[in-house]
Amino acid sequence: MRWSFAALAARICIALAVSGCSSGNTKDTAAGTGFSPGQPPGRASMALAENKKTGREKNAGSLAHPESEPLLPFFFVLKELESGARETPVNILQIGDSHTAGDYLSGRLRELLQNRFGAAGRGFLPPGFPDKYYKPDLIKVTQSAGWLRLRSTEANSTERFGIAGVAQRSTKPRQRMSILSTEAAGFDHGFVEVLGPARFSLTFDNAETREFDISGDAPNGEWIEFDAPAGSQELVLETGNSPVTLLAWGVQRKGAGILYSNLGTIGAQAKLMGRWDAGIVRSELQHLDPALILIAFGTNEAFGERNDLINFYWDFSDPVAFIAKSAPNAAIVIIGPPDSNRLYRRPAGVYGDCTDAALSGPPLALAANPAQKKRPFSIVWATPEEVTLVEAEEMRIAADHGWYFWDWSAVMGGSCSAHRWSVRNEPLVRPDHIHQTMAGYRFSAELLYRELMTGYGRYRKETGISSSLKQTRR
Repeated sequence: MRWSFAALAARICIALAVSGCSSGNTKDTAAGTGFSPGQPPGRASMALAENKKTGREKNAGSLAHPESEPLLPFFFVLKELESGARETPVNILQIGDSHTAGDYLSGRLRELLQNRFGAAGRGFLPPGFPDKYYKPDLIKVTQSAGWLRLRSTEANSTERFGIAGVAQRSTKPRQRMSILSTEAAGFDHGFVEVLGPARFSLTFDNAETREFDISGDAPNGEWIEFDAPAGSQELVLETGNSPVTLLAWGVQRKGAGILYSNLGTIGAQAKLMGRWDAGIVRSELQHLDPALILIAFGTNEAFGERNDLINFYWDFSDPVAFIAKSAPNAAIVIIGPPDSNRLYRRPAGVYGDCTDAALSGPPLALAANPAQKKRPFSIVWATPEEVTLVEAEEMRIAADHGWYFWDWSAVMGGSCSAHRWSVRNEPLVRPDHIHQTMAGYRFSAELLYRELMTGYGRYRKETGISSSLKQTRR
């Protein structure tokens, strides 16, 4: 069942008892090492406060289509790339949960954008293997056995994290970690981000090794950039005899083109961002200067404890507002959760394999899924009410802050679309009715790309760029 925005907002306030559903004042969350909650902002006042144009935004112009206004900073740099006015890479960051951790949605978006606007390599990366399923596009990563993976998902951790949400610390002398580019063009530039003190070396292919000795005086970590021979294929980092804590690294080419980084954490909720160190996050975003940041959380909140939703507005909006403030030249896109379905006991009068009727009672455990084959008439798939509530809150947050909202569930087809995608001849959603197949994520990416390029096409037309410009080839 689909709800109007007003009805959804009312249901959130009533069902979740979220305080402050009326307008109020916001608090500056830039100071300190965490994110401070405020009161829910009024939509009009927040749009004015957060839409102050700085940096590239001042030159972005305006559109006759106000729904695309939040994307103007991104459109501006795309136009620079397409017209040949820009000679340096454009950074795009996607931050989220498992839908982001698997490089399928982001990988297809990267491919589409790089095919059209030029490829500058892989860019910003989490250190080593952020999880055991890590299979990034365009590179291969190796690491020796003596690295300890530190996770921001550990609620009691006292470690400091950046936007990668993970760090790696060597626990034995002379540990190695490498990035191998699978692109024929390789790379000619790279960077590492460490928390000092640290002693390590970097080697490109078979070139002379470079030694680094970091004192650890920088409170927000050391960001070390370096050039490499054009066409380099492999970067190897090797530690000395003392521990090294690696926050991030990356390889790229210095020319114009797109860099697209996926920074996802399996099982994460939006409040994870509130555990990241504000100083490190601010420093990283200043170095990267992204033109577009996509935020994709919500599925785990919808499938978690009901209490997780009580503070969802703040858990989501406060850290994203801080990220937006730390990256003033970036357009912010909130990716709503995709449609997901759970099994329920079938009430009287409900028919079909999946229903958009509002069902009462808790969903069945996911382990009950096989029972559908044995007792198909006693259970039914449905979109949990929590998915709809999370989607509405994210839509409200985007409206309050003047950010762009992409309704992933709606473009899939709304309620029960996860079920419909799962029973296709070529399934687009896995049997769990939550995660998409590789084909599903790629198709979703194509839908998002089409929406972004529709807005960019209008911007290009209204700002006078010729459609006959030669496209940059990958």
